[in-house]
Amino acid sequence: MNYPYYFSLHLLIVSLLAGGAFCVSAQNASLQSANSPLQTYTATGSLVTIGSLGPELTLTNVYGFTLYRTRDNWKIRMKTEESSYTGGLTLSEYGLISPTNSYQLNAYEPSDKESVNDYSLYLYSQKNPNGHVVPIWLAFIGGSYLDRSGKGDIKTPFPPETKLYEQHLTLPAEWKFHSPDAPYPMVASYVDYPAESKETKNQTNACYEVQSWTNALGQSFPKIGKASQYFGSLEDSSFTQFELTVESIEPGVPENIFQFAPPAKTQVYDNRITLENNIPVLYDYFSKTGGIQSIDAVISDSRFNDLAANAKAEANAPKRDPRWIYGILFVLFAVPLTLVVRKFFK
Repeated sequence: MNYPYYFSLHLLIVSLLAGGAFCVSAQNASLQSANSPLQTYTATGSLVTIGSLGPELTLTNVYGFTLYRTRDNWKIRMKTEESSYTGGLTLSEYGLISPTNSYQLNAYEPSDKESVNDYSLYLYSQKNPNGHVVPIWLAFIGGSYLDRSGKGDIKTPFPPETKLYEQHLTLPAEWKFHSPDAPYPMVASYVDYPAESKETKNQTNACYEVQSWTNALGQSFPKIGKASQYFGSLEDSSFTQFELTVESIEPGVPENIFQFAPPAKTQVYDNRITLENNIPVLYDYFSKTGGIQSIDAVISDSRFNDLAANAKAEANAPKRDPRWIYGILFVLFAVPLTLVVRKFFK
């Protein structure tokens, strides 16, 4: 047997396999780069909200939305397509300015009066928006901020009605992911609960669930999702229902979409600043030019210092037991009334 011949043949085969493996690896890397889920996408669709404010009062709104999403930033635009009432908001815009600040810009019917603002701008020191945008945020963005454990006490994206201005409300919640390891993890279901009390025991504050899914850009996205939010007690509660429908998901994000520039004639509500123990300081001002005051400029304003002092004093004020008030009122009114009645029947 000619061993040198077989040895040479072995070297030749190994060399060919190595070269082929390199070529295949390079080709797979190229294909993987071309077929891998993109880092940006644009989703469009509609959002129907039905709010029951009372036994005989129901408001229905239909919004068209466009969401631009990247790894580090996002922006949602909503436009009122149909409404059960006239006037009101015609355009809403939500977005992330920085990793710690988000904004909500509402456009009203334009006015020729100098003293009437055409826009209202809310600045928050948080990532979660509120209001009707929540189902869109939860469907496409919320999975990036929820823990993989599937439950815990979190800053809920569904703030209860009584806590409208408390931007750091924490409630116990549970959730599930459709594909936890996806580049953009999508939430399949979510539910949170009010703080434990006799009035809210076993009551749901809000819930969300995806009804159907669609595949696009290498991963699953929600196609139809429904959410509900409840207010009040179990016996007498009002609610808001949401139905999210996704019409298309396209790769890429338009250029300069994240250049945030509020328009002129804007009423600004600055909620970016909180004191210790997450005490919010609500500071508002009217901007004729659309400019936003920096946090340093707001803090240096004497009016802000007065607002901060009042907020801190109110938060640290001792809580009064209503039973003491009722007891004092009883003594003040019941005792004299008893004396009058006894004197009348003598």
